[in-house]
Amino acid sequence: MTVPSDNGPIVDAEEILAGIRRWVEIETPTMDSAAVNRLADEVQSAAVELGGQVERIPGLDDYGDILIVRSP
Repeated sequence: MTVPSDNGPIVDAEEILAGIRRWVEIETPTMDSAAVNRLADEVQSAAVELGGQVERIPGLDDYGDILIVRSP
């Protein structure tokens, strides 16, 4: 764990790597909207947990949903 200087964030590289690994391990074939949306669910959950605002737009033509994430 890195100790912040001044008022900077604490960066935990192992936590970041674990999060990336979770996302990468979710298979998302383009034409499998349910699979794509499983990853979208994970991204949405993480964004909200970090204080982000998420707008979710349903996918069209059997494609997965689109996420628009805004952070403060």
